[in-house]
Amino acid sequence: MFLFILVLWVSGTGQTTIVRWDFEDQTTHPAEGEGIIELIGGVEEASSVFPQGSGGSGTYAYNTSGYPAQGTASGTAGFQFNLSTLGHENIRVTFAVRGSNTASKWAEFQFSVDGGSDWQMLQNNEGLFNNGWQGTYEIEFPKEVNNIADFKFRIVTIFEPGTEEYQPIGSGNYSTSGTLRIDDVHFYSVETASMDSFVNEKVRFYPNPAKDIIYFDLPEILESEVKIFDVLGSEIMTRKNLSNPLDISTLKSGIYIMKLAVGNAFTTCKLVVR
Repeated sequence: MFLFILVLWVSGTGQTTIVRWDFEDQTTHPAEGEGIIELIGGVEEASSVFPQGSGGSGTYAYNTSGYPAQGTASGTAGFQFNLSTLGHENIRVTFAVRGSNTASKWAEFQFSVDGGSDWQMLQNNEGLFNNGWQGTYEIEFPKEVNNIADFKFRIVTIFEPGTEEYQPIGSGNYSTSGTLRIDDVHFYSVETASMDSFVNEKVRFYPNPAKDIIYFDLPEILESEVKIFDVLGSEIMTRKNLSNPLDISTLKSGIYIMKLAVGNAFTTCKLVVR
């Protein structure tokens, strides 16, 4: 299973940057490392190439337009990132996206390990693009992307699932002139020995999907904490020194992001409330 979450916190240790773009020099050159950004499927730079970034006034993002006509070319147009992961394992990427009201709210995340001959789909964005910086996306890649010279990742617009049409971010109509801008793109590797041990041995929670309560299997000798966030990044619940069961009856039906911390290790996971 691939992990797709909205990042709500960042570990301060165990990360090694592979390549990072912040667009603060108003170019597509990386701020760190080596890599190339391509626009694919007929997408072009917008008339305002480097508008305000996710950090607010005085920061910059990379802006695009010229997406496919309504009802055509789903899953082919957007941003592509080319880089090497040689010497790296446990690869992740984080990034922020903002769209105009006439841009597609649906997108898909894809990767290739053979130079772009074959593309594999990770997951769609659940239709969460909007006309604002709503948080940072994080993708955790499978092990097959470790230690390869020609790794490619792309973010492409798609039809709304179950339809043959792009769904606009706003209440009006979709348009090829709609813009998508991206910011703070960071490919990095993570030291995960303690995290793997944590996920596989130290803690489990169930059921998922859940209704009203969830249970945890925890090592009693370690301090523990859970934080639950909605998909926009707002903290909904915090509990320390967990005891069973955890009452979640106040949560509305939907998808949440849960951070579990035990001792000095943590993991994140999706919680579905029915």
